[in-house]
Amino acid sequence: MNTKLVFIGGQAGTGKTHVAHALIAQLNGYCLVDKDTCSRLFTERLLEILPHADLPDAHTAKDAASRESAAYLRYVRDVEYASMNLHAGLNVLAVAPFARELGDEAWISSLEDRLATLDAQLAIIWIYCEPALARMRIERRAAARDRYKLEHWGEYLAATDYHPAINRPHFTLATDFEPLPLTPLLAYLQELTP
Repeated sequence: MNTKLVFIGGQAGTGKTHVAHALIAQLNGYCLVDKDTCSRLFTERLLEILPHADLPDAHTAKDAASRESAAYLRYVRDVEYASMNLHAGLNVLAVAPFARELGDEAWISSLEDRLATLDAQLAIIWIYCEPALARMRIERRAAARDRYKLEHWGEYLAATDYHPAINRPHFTLATDFEPLPLTPLLAYLQELTP
């Protein structure tokens, strides 16, 4: 395989971006694509205007910036993931929750088929930590997109799977402690088909 697409997935506050920055500092020939960085501006704008649109579920936003609203899930989320443009022929570290995608057999099979035509390989890293630590990190970053989940933490937690079934080989990394245990993760990436 000539190129690698590495998904760094996990729930909010688990440390995906932190891990990605630590990895990119140690890997040569990779670029970093973070979904939130790529899509924040258009997502926030869409979530502002959707409650005024004449579309089903568009007016039922739980919060103007919420990533849990029906409007976001129906009209914005898939566009965010598509905007990452993950098939550019480069080695890519792609940071996003990926929780729904990694559990969707049709989605991941379709991605693998596209990657095969590009002589590219998929690797998956799942990041997790204890929910209490995730909440503390979410509070510390104080992002508008997290307001709804913090105000409704019990509801959010009940709907959030910190250990989803991922039906592909993957590396699981706990971020509950520092320093991050990067050595086994780097070894995992290096063992992928060159």
